[in-house]
Amino acid sequence: MTHRPTDDVSNAMTFYAGLGLDVRYFPAVWHTFNVGHILATDLDRICRHHGLSAADFNLLGALRIDRPQHLRPTDLAATLQVEHCKGAVLTVSPPAHYPQRT
Repeated sequence: MTHRPTDDVSNAMTFYAGLGLDVRYFPAVWHTFNVGHILATDLDRICRHHGLSAADFNLLGALRIDRPQHLRPTDLAATLQVEHCKGAVLTVSPPAHYPQRT
């Protein structure tokens, strides 16, 4: 990769067009992917600072969604976009250095 994103996109478009693929929307997809990668990397750094993983963050976010009923394992699986959550029993405790709500 170069330090010029436009060169990277042009090189990639040339490569994939040579494979016969439609590359008209490639710049938008390329830049969106890169922004997502930067955000994910920063999220990992922020989570690590608080003693969490990105998966912990996603789970806590899913559990914090205000729901009219208790969260069933299948609801949790759908929220987290996983295929299997059979018989899940969740006990979630914040890391020891987190202030407790009273």
